[in-house]
Amino acid sequence: AAAAAAARMHSAKKRSESCDSSVPCPVITHSTTICDRKSSFQAHVAQVHSIAEVQRVMQELLQNGKIARATHNIQAFRFKGLGSDSVVQDCDDDGEHAAGSCLLHLLQVIGVDNVLVVVSRWYGGIQLGPDRFKHIKNIARCVGNTKAVDRFVKEDTVFSNEHGDCFCRTGLMEAGLIEDGKAGNKKKR
Repeated sequence: AAAAAAARMHSAKKRSESCDSSVPCPVITHSTTICDRKSSFQAHVAQVHSIAEVQRVMQELLQNGKIARATHNIQAFRFKGLGSDSVVQDCDDDGEHAAGSCLLHLLQVIGVDNVLVVVSRWYGGIQLGPDRFKHIKNIARCVGNTKAVDRFVKEDTVFSNEHGDCFCRTGLMEAGLIEDGKAGNKKKR
């Protein structure tokens, strides 16, 4: 496990070094972390308009040791090409089979452009099966109220706690952590 983590960090460092650091890094918004059966998920979102900005955001994220050590940093992005109506889009599973395309499909369905979404997953040793895709999509939906993603999450599906953390009501209901859209201290069964 230690060798695999070292290889991931080396790979992440190598990818981040290939970026043009003269490109200013867009603002990155981070979600809270959700956990299920010892696995943790956290989303990061930024407004992007070019591949160079996508690479710059990834470079910035991977400078954080915790994010660089994540088992998977799944990403998907979409942005409008300059001077045209064409959409540039791509995704990367980072070893979590089909997760990048699942995330990209979510962006397509929601119809959001000019955004990069990265979901970091720290594997906890227990396989989640298809639940992992539910968590990846829900945490991505929950990133919150930024101009880059104003259509990414509808206001009526998001609420904040006393610390200002944003949560997706639908995702928390599906996870069994709340009932009828009201926050509570209910534990997952």
